Amino acid sequence: MANLTGIPLLTSSDLDILHSAGIHSTDILIKKCGAMASRVNVARSFTIDLEQLTAWVHIADLFRIHGLGDQHMRLLIASGITSTALLTSFSAEQLHEKMTLANNAQQVVRQLPRVTTIGEWVTSASNLAKRVD
Repeated sequence: MANLTGIPLLTSSDLDILHSAGIHSTDILIKKCGAMASRVNVARSFTIDLEQLTAWVHIADLFRIHGLGDQHMRLLIASGITSTALLTSFSAEQLHEKMTLANNAQQVVRQLPRVTTIGEWVTSASNLAKRVD
């Protein structure tokens, strides 16, 4: 269970809104908003943009991947990888290339993850039980 502040797209006012909805962690965010119908209800009840809420939920789902820390999470997002489904659609080599390009442009991390580490993330994501639709 990760803290919501690890989600790079959240502002402090977004956090306040989620906290008022009883959402204080990525795990609770996924539990309360993993299903589209639930997301729609939360978005309506707390005046949250549905598209933005969906993005937060998908990023929260990435936190379930074993060995993926905050900095590498930011690098994945900078590389355009914003969900576990998208992560699993690339090979480790393809992701390493995307991450290299993104890091060269944005200097997100000092050291890129190894291809084998990225492969472990892809495998971990592939083995996760689906909790977000």
